[in-house]
Amino acid sequence: MKKILSILSIIVLFSCSKTEDQIIDTPSSENYILDFRISVKGSIIIGTVNETDNTISLTTLNANVENISPVITISANSSISPKSNVPQDFSEPVIYKVTSEDGSEKTYEVIITNQNISIDDENQILFFSLPIGGENIEGEIDEENKIINFNVAGADLNDIYPTIQISENATIIPSANEAQDFEQEIAYTIIASDGTPSIYRVVVNNRPLSDENSLLHFSVSDGITSSEALIDETNGIISFSFGELDKSSLTTTISLPEYATISPEIGTVQDFSEPVIYTVTAENGDVKEYKVIANLPLISNSGFGNTILKFFSGAEMIVNGEFIDLTLPNSKLFLFDGVNEYPLEINSATNTWYNLIQHSRVSVQIPESTPTNATYEIIYESDNTRYISDYTVDIKYEESPLPLFVDKEEYAYNDELVITGENLTDYIGILSLNGSLYLMSSNYSQVTINSEKTELRVILDIRQLFPSYFGRSAQEFTIRFFDSERRVGRTIQAVFK
Repeated sequence: MKKILSILSIIVLFSCSKTEDQIIDTPSSENYILDFRISVKGSIIIGTVNETDNTISLTTLNANVENISPVITISANSSISPKSNVPQDFSEPVIYKVTSEDGSEKTYEVIITNQNISIDDENQILFFSLPIGGENIEGEIDEENKIINFNVAGADLNDIYPTIQISENATIIPSANEAQDFEQEIAYTIIASDGTPSIYRVVVNNRPLSDENSLLHFSVSDGITSSEALIDETNGIISFSFGELDKSSLTTTISLPEYATISPEIGTVQDFSEPVIYTVTAENGDVKEYKVIANLPLISNSGFGNTILKFFSGAEMIVNGEFIDLTLPNSKLFLFDGVNEYPLEINSATNTWYNLIQHSRVSVQIPESTPTNATYEIIYESDNTRYISDYTVDIKYEESPLPLFVDKEEYAYNDELVITGENLTDYIGILSLNGSLYLMSSNYSQVTINSEKTELRVILDIRQLFPSYFGRSAQEFTIRFFDSERRVGRTIQAVFK
């Protein structure tokens, strides 16, 4: 019997030893609402949990919040009251208590803000503007095609914040608070409060800035007389003829390229007694200046008979033009080779007026020392004006014919004329009283010349060269020398009867 009791004692002692070695779990103190969401009209709305002030916030739109069953997720092993999925009246804040496993409690105030907004199908863009070049440009809204058009020039369209007005209660995507690159087409979706969408496309036509700054038309008037100006784009000169009329108070009429501006302004009363500078500015800022000149001198043509532009040094040349006034201070005519000036000797000058224009005819002598050059410009210059011919004359110094003497005091029909000189040519011309220039050479007339080119002989067998043919008395005629190219040379005088 004693033996049995001993064994039982050992078993009891062993069992007590095992219980003391077991690990005991501590109850959790977690008592959080991890997720709080509701379903309204088929849409899930998730609440915003604020652990600092223990609130949960949700926003609904036109919802009935008096009978909503929230779905709540809480900490593991905790409990909540009221329970998840139990309907509640959220027209006022609802208090939820979360109890942890160890019995600690935490309360949350759930607040649903219900926005009551009128439901409609209005989804229009009512106003759309872009800040461009320091000003707000309003777009043209094509409601039928849902296009908003802009027409601008040279604009920087990157990162622009538009100003947009849409239908009340509607929303817009993307937001007006988002910058856009309007170099490309941008689509905006307007969603009405009932969910109806409408899409607008914003198209910005951004043309390059115009560089046009050339005048199209310029005229002046004193209220009675008007004058259309000539515009020389190459030299930047505008010229008009106003004769001897008063030029101190003239009104301008000007046509400009689109987008260009001008100074002085169009219509400004201006004094054109002296040249006036006008400045035309293109849209892109390019500037062009014009000098406006009243009664601008013009060299229209030069030569002999208004056609020949080749001369020997020492020859006579006729310069025709407008407003070539050699009575003005420091006025002159000269040849110019691009570097050197060769003054022309004035033989005579006549001026006639017609329709506000002074027509000028000046006879000049090319200096005998003028060097050979095929491209001389003719320039008229005074204190206020400088005009360069738009053509050139060809001057040759070498072998210039120099007639010195004729052999008789008077010549009659069929007489022989003998001219002595140096470098004489076998080509001469004589201007008759009838206005015709009679040309005679060794090829077609009784003209001979010695090998030394010092003596020319010609039989005067053309009746129209003699004043008696026209019933007039004897008079002096000019005999002009030419070469085979009809280059004009010096002259000599002879009396025909």
